[in-house]
Amino acid sequence: MTLQDLPVAFLNEEGDAYTTSLVIAKGTNIEHASVIKLVRTYLPDLEEFGRVRFEIRPFDTAGGTQQREVATLNEQQATLILTYMRNTAIVRGFKKKLVKAFWTLAHQRYTPITCCTYHNHHIQDQRAIQTSCPCSDKLQDIAIAIRELTNTLNNNHQQAQSAHKPIDPKTLLFLNAWWDCLGNREITANDLCRMIHAEQCKSLTQAAYHLFGKTNLTSRKLGSNLRNWSQNKLEAFHIINKGKGRNGLMWCLERHEI
Repeated sequence: MTLQDLPVAFLNEEGDAYTTSLVIAKGTNIEHASVIKLVRTYLPDLEEFGRVRFEIRPFDTAGGTQQREVATLNEQQATLILTYMRNTAIVRGFKKKLVKAFWTLAHQRYTPITCCTYHNHHIQDQRAIQTSCPCSDKLQDIAIAIRELTNTLNNNHQQAQSAHKPIDPKTLLFLNAWWDCLGNREITANDLCRMIHAEQCKSLTQAAYHLFGKTNLTSRKLGSNLRNWSQNKLEAFHIINKGKGRNGLMWCLERHEI
C-alpha cells in the first residue's frame, strides 16, 4: 500500500470519526513537531469542539526507539487546524482527501433507516426509504461540494488573505460545514434551519449548535446572522443575498482562497 492509499480517518470504539496529528503531518508533508506545535498553540480554539487527547507513542529511528507526542482530533478539530495552516497545493489536496474520508465514515455509520427516524409515518419497503430519506442524495451533494471546492482552491491565496476579516472559530467551522454539505447551492434561512434541526448533515448540525445553541437556533435568528455576515467578506467565505425566491429570501455561500 502506497502513502497515497493509506487511510486518513478512522472510527474509535464509540463509533466516532477521528484522525491524528501524525496523519495530518504525513498528508501535508509538514514536520510532525510543527503540527503538534500548531495544535498546542490553538488548543483553546480546538477544545471548543471537544477535548483533544494526547498520547505518547514510540517510533523507530536510526539511533533506536524514541518517544513522541501524538494528538487525536475529531472532524471539526481537524478541519480547524488545517484552516490555520498555509494553504499550499499539498495542504489543499490533503484537505479534500480528509473531507472525503470523514464523509465516507459518516455514511457508513448512518443507514437510511436511521436518518429517517424523524419521520412520523412508517416506511414500508427499501425503495420507499431510498426515495423519501433526506440522506438519499447526500453523496451527490458531497460530490458537488467537493468539485466546487476544487475550483475555488485555484484562486490566489495570498491576494485574498489581506482582503478578509478574521472570524471566530465557531463561525468558521459553521461556514466550513455549510460549504461541505451544500457548496454554493441557494437556500432560504428557513430551509437551512430545518435542515440543521433534522440532522440531514451531521457536521452542519454540530457546528450550528456549537455556534448558536440547540434551543436558540431559529430561522429568524439564522436569517439575521446571514444578513449581518453578508455585509463582510469572512476570511475564505462570502455570503450572497440572491434576492427573493418562491419560498423567501435566497442565500448562497461562496468560497475562495484567503
